[in-house]
Amino acid sequence: MLRRLSCAASAHPLRAAVAHALAPTTLSNSTRGCSSGSSSSGSGSGNGNGVGVTAGSTLGAKSTAFSASRPGQRAPSINCVTLVGVVHDIQTGYVFEDAVTQFTLTTTSLDTTNSTQECVVEKDHHTVRCFGDVFSQEMRSKLAEGNVVCVNGRLRLNPQLESSCNKYYYFPYIQVQPPHGQVSVVYGDRRSPPAPVNAATGELNTTNNGSSSSSSSGGGGGAGVGATSEGDEASPVADKTK
Repeated sequence: MLRRLSCAASAHPLRAAVAHALAPTTLSNSTRGCSSGSSSSGSGSGNGNGVGVTAGSTLGAKSTAFSASRPGQRAPSINCVTLVGVVHDIQTGYVFEDAVTQFTLTTTSLDTTNSTQECVVEKDHHTVRCFGDVFSQEMRSKLAEGNVVCVNGRLRLNPQLESSCNKYYYFPYIQVQPPHGQVSVVYGDRRSPPAPVNAATGELNTTNNGSSSSSSSGGGGGAGVGATSEGDEASPVADKTK
C-alpha cells in the first residue's frame, strides 16, 4: 500500500497534493459524526455540504452554550427566604455606613404530623433588617407594631465577638434590600378587627355602624328592653308589697 502511494505520488504529483488536501476533510467528517451516505459520496460538492452543515450546527451549539453561561453574568441566587408573621420591636440605626430598619418577625407554625392529637402551635422569632437610606425610611414610616407582613429576603449570618472567650458567634438574620427582597403589609393590625364594608358602595361603615346598631336595638330589641324595664319597676313594687 505504501509503495503504491509513493509511486502514485511520484507519477502524479498533482493528484498526490489533492489527496493530501482532502485527507483532513475526510477525517473531520468522520469525527464530526457525518452520515455514511454523505461521506461515502464521491462528489466533492457532497462532502463540502456535509462539512458545512456539521460545522454550522456545532458552532450554533457552542454559541448557545456561551450565551447561557457568560463569564460576566451572575447566576440567580437560590438563597431566598419568604416568611409571613407579626411585626414587633421596630428599631432604626446604622450598620457601618448603611441605614437599617430592624424589627422582629414572629411566625406561627402548626404541627400536623400526628393526626390523633391536637395541633401544637410553635412560635419562632426572626430578625429582619431592611438596608438602604430610602428603603429603611420607607419601612419605618410604613410598618407599625402588630402589623402582619410578608417578608422576602436573603438569609445572612451576623458575626459577634465574645470578649470573654475571644470567639465569634454567628446569629442569623434576614436581609431585605431591593431588588433582592421586599416587605409587604398583609394586614394592618391583628389585634383590632377590621371595620365592616358596605357591599353596595364599597366604603367603610364607620359612622353608619353605630346608628344602624342603635336603630336595630331600638326596633328589634324593644320587647327585650321593655321586659327588663318592667322587671326593674316590678321588683320595687314587689318589695313594697312585702
